[in-house]
Amino acid sequence: MSNVVQFPKEKRGSPPQSMDEVHDNLENVRHVHVDETMAIIAEVIFDHLSLSGFNFTPEDDSYVKDVALAFEAITSMLYKYHSMDYPLQIVADQLFTLQPDGTVMFSGMNDEDTDDETTEEQV
Repeated sequence: MSNVVQFPKEKRGSPPQSMDEVHDNLENVRHVHVDETMAIIAEVIFDHLSLSGFNFTPEDDSYVKDVALAFEAITSMLYKYHSMDYPLQIVADQLFTLQPDGTVMFSGMNDEDTDDETTEEQV
């Protein structure tokens, strides 16, 4: 019998050496958290839509941009939850106005469109 202890050959990562490394690691964890959550949410949303009679098929690409916008909006919301910036947050700030009574006004990208396309949503 040997008294030699075999140690793992692969090297593990070292702990963070600075607060910047801690911050970078935390941000990476948050990115992964959002990505993994979105992978789960996408499947659940499409399952529920299908059960409700909305059967989107891969062959029908007429909804691709609408689906992309919906999922980017959810991704943006999850990034905001983690206090992280996401490009769609800027677009949302331009498209929607929070009213004092708690309603959200959709006003389009510029003031010229507000007459015909302004809608109200309760938050």
